[in-house]
Amino acid sequence: METIYAAEWIVAVITAALAAREAPEGEEVEPVGVYEDPAPEDATEIAVTFSYQTGNDVAPVGVPEIMATLDYTIQVSCPGRSDQPLLAIYDLVHEALLDRSNAGPTSSGGYVHGAIRLSPLKYTEDAGGVEYRHLGGNYRLFVS
Repeated sequence: METIYAAEWIVAVITAALAAREAPEGEEVEPVGVYEDPAPEDATEIAVTFSYQTGNDVAPVGVPEIMATLDYTIQVSCPGRSDQPLLAIYDLVHEALLDRSNAGPTSSGGYVHGAIRLSPLKYTEDAGGVEYRHLGGNYRLFVS
């Protein structure tokens, strides 16, 4: 099923991009988890979450379905009163999702042909007295 293929691809692409990060000299790379929404209670302080929103089958008249377009909200979140800790991580996530060289097969037999960002996303929320910042976007994936 295309949503399973897409979720595998999102996790793989973002995890690989995060693993390739280098910390500034004398500092450690801050851990960032990648989670299908919602993030677990023991999630890393900075977390990338994604959730499926909607999708459509692409099937010309008289021809079997050739792929699906799937829309996901993908965001980087952290507690605090500043978006600054999120900027570099979001840029990395965004570039990885749009990088055409990341298109390819998934571990369970699907194929992600690529992704585009439909719109940016930014909001703040209060959860139990803790302020959380979110940066991200709504992305469309092309999956078969």
